[in-house]
Amino acid sequence: MTRQKSFKTRVRTATAPHSFRADWAGGPTRIVVGVDAVGESKARVAVLHEKLTAAEQAAELTAYWRERLTALKALLESNGDHR
Repeated sequence: MTRQKSFKTRVRTATAPHSFRADWAGGPTRIVVGVDAVGESKARVAVLHEKLTAAEQAAELTAYWRERLTALKALLESNGDHR
């Protein structure tokens, strides 16, 4: 697994454990994350990245979120054993 650069966020609002909104990396963009239970042992995670300024930025962040959510899925499916 490749190492991604880390981004700082500042949570604006949260409704635990279902959703949160956060400012992204000190800039003008914002993320909205939602989590919904799907049965007893699965969940659906959705990420919306708002206030993007260019198509290139949208493409870059689409790839970033796809990789991060794929890594999260792999981690959860391994029961947290990420050695």
